[in-house]
Amino acid sequence: MLSASQVAPPVCSAIALPLQQPLSISSHDLRARWISADDLAARQSAWDFLSENALQTNPAFESNYLIPALRHLASDAVQVIIVEDWNASEVQNIVAVVPIETKRMYQLPFKTAEVWRHDQCFNTTPLLFKDCAAKAWSLVCDLLVSDGYSLLSLDTVSAQPEVDAVFQEIEKRPAGKRFQRDQFLRAGFAPGVTADEYILKHVSKSTRKKLHATLDKLARIGDLFWERSTDESDFGQLAEDFLKLEAAGWKGEAGTALACSESTQSFYRELIRRSAVQRKAKFLSLKFNGQPIAMISDIQTSSTVYCYKSTYNDKYARYSPGLQTEFKNIEYLHRDGIQRGDSCTVPGKLSIGRIWGQSLAYQNLVFSLKPGLAQTAVRALPKIQRVLKKLKNMKSGKSTGTKA
Repeated sequence: MLSASQVAPPVCSAIALPLQQPLSISSHDLRARWISADDLAARQSAWDFLSENALQTNPAFESNYLIPALRHLASDAVQVIIVEDWNASEVQNIVAVVPIETKRMYQLPFKTAEVWRHDQCFNTTPLLFKDCAAKAWSLVCDLLVSDGYSLLSLDTVSAQPEVDAVFQEIEKRPAGKRFQRDQFLRAGFAPGVTADEYILKHVSKSTRKKLHATLDKLARIGDLFWERSTDESDFGQLAEDFLKLEAAGWKGEAGTALACSESTQSFYRELIRRSAVQRKAKFLSLKFNGQPIAMISDIQTSSTVYCYKSTYNDKYARYSPGLQTEFKNIEYLHRDGIQRGDSCTVPGKLSIGRIWGQSLAYQNLVFSLKPGLAQTAVRALPKIQRVLKKLKNMKSGKSTGTKA
């Protein structure tokens, strides 16, 4: 969820998620295979069971999100791997869902698999059933190796201990070598006893005072009210309202609004439609004289909320309508019993950190899947990355007339 304003990253505590204790998997007969998007969609009940029992939730790979993404945003280079438990019941037999894109990395002459991350994807943590996550992930890697892949890349994947422990299993393989390309924090949310207690603890007095003062000024010149979606809301209309508001602002001018592309607006409409059916779509609107001037579009999974998108009317920017809406949302997150929130921001875009007091750890990883040159290449990636970064800085300095 991006904002026009940028602030320094807050000093905040990382959210510690409970470590899942793996159960015995000796009775599991797990098999990995490629599956078409249509065949995967036809098995939605098994897929949804996995989503509810994953080692870590990730709505970007759940049925309501990934089906529209595959339909509207995927190229021919994108395929999906599933792992099935042949000893499980019909409803429970998918234990992993991993969308894969074939690509090149650093111009290296190796066939590379990357866990698919499109422009509307904020998290590439694979969906892995919590009781057999390590074994399922190992079978995904085995399938990639058998199909000629030498490298595996994950961009913006969870660095939480229980997830990272699964990824570390690859290093125990004969060809396993891991390189952490990057690591970063983004704003997160873990509730307080009450919303008021949370706000007093994590939102500075000056920020609270400014938000209250500007909201009062806006209320004095027009009719101002909040509108939260319910199960009875017209989510189709809410999606259209969001698309229209976002396109009318700076994102529309920059060409990054959802409505600027037929594929992204079609994706968004289907995402909201499917999420509403599963009661996962959440909207909060700040309305002025009957018209929305700021909106939040969230995706909620179980007790976790993912702040997918937000937008506001630039005309009212001096009243901070976007931040006002995020601030008000703290109250609703506590009412809903949310235990964890992900701001879905990219590194360096932590404006919501002014009112959210925690953080979530993410990382970018590269693994070798085969011995020999691929393994050697991953060992050399730290040096390759430093050289490429230096060349990029030199080029930037030359083009701007500054020193590199």
